[in-house]
Amino acid sequence: MSLTAIAPDLRLLFVERTHSRPLLVDPGDRATGSRVGGAPPQAISADARRCARCGAALLYVLTLEGDVLGEVVARARAASLLACGGGCLGPDPVLGEGHASMVVVHSPSARGAATDWQWAPGGRGLSAGALELDPDPALDAVQPGDPPEWASRAWPAPPPRRGSKVGGPPGFLRGPPAIAKEAEGLGFLCQIADDLGAIECEARTFLLGGDGAFYLHGRVDGALPSLDDVGGFSQF
Repeated sequence: MSLTAIAPDLRLLFVERTHSRPLLVDPGDRATGSRVGGAPPQAISADARRCARCGAALLYVLTLEGDVLGEVVARARAASLLACGGGCLGPDPVLGEGHASMVVVHSPSARGAATDWQWAPGGRGLSAGALELDPDPALDAVQPGDPPEWASRAWPAPPPRRGSKVGGPPGFLRGPPAIAKEAEGLGFLCQIADDLGAIECEARTFLLGGDGAFYLHGRVDGALPSLDDVGGFSQF
């Protein structure tokens, strides 16, 4: 896909990365489309997946689809985030099979039956807010004390949006991890931060009360990241 063929809003989000869309928790639940909490989608609800560090069932966090990511990016797929509800996220920041959290790409599907690996009794819908200007960390100077190898990905002032968002530059991530993902041919899709903790989550509070986020990256194809070969990591 040529740059001229990309819709202007997607170009601002994923190519120029000057803007982002905040992720918003809807007041009511949603059985299909992008959503957070509650029972996982039918496509992934058959078997609980286990944390590779402690063996506990990974908790279903959320699902992102084309209604939030953009249909050109989602390509008729959905991405669901699963994470350990224990203390494994900090020591194991990689998202993927064999780790404390993972992103599963699957066909869009409605909520399945309740399971013992959900983190809330009922979920909510997710939607993307209006385009917001989001500073680009690559344009700012290195902060005192930053390692010299971070010069190409400096901490900005003011920083980019640190809440949950789609597109733009990552809000906390900088330095070698960000550069490594780009070298793998993966582009930043979105970040899931603890502002989504407004949802009732009973004793499950791993998204609450701390600075950090999950970062999702997708294979870049035709200048846009996609839900092909999704990976990422967390910082908590």
